[in-house]
Amino acid sequence: TPETLDIRLAFLNQADGRAEVAISGGDLLSTNQVNECWDDAFTTQYMDFFDGSTTYYNPPGGDSTLCTGPFQYTFDEIGLPTTSSSGYSDAFSTLNEIAAGGIHYFIGY
Repeated sequence: TPETLDIRLAFLNQADGRAEVAISGGDLLSTNQVNECWDDAFTTQYMDFFDGSTTYYNPPGGDSTLCTGPFQYTFDEIGLPTTSSSGYSDAFSTLNEIAAGGIHYFIGY
């Protein structure tokens, strides 16, 4: 049965970044959560996976302090907006147009 993935990504300087993914529905009994951050070589610095009952860490015993700043913190903690955040609908609409049609489509080339 298909699951739903809610994916949030952010990058700094086109490299260092963080991803937060919530996986729900389908045959899952609870929402699973994956958090990952990587460095400027796209090497995973830290990852955790919560399967609904247990959290697994990579590296074992690691935590998000291994991430490049500000990605030691969750997106909610640093105030990163979502598509449902008040005051951001125009910005996300523009980003959606660029994603769907490419930058050339958006700027009229």
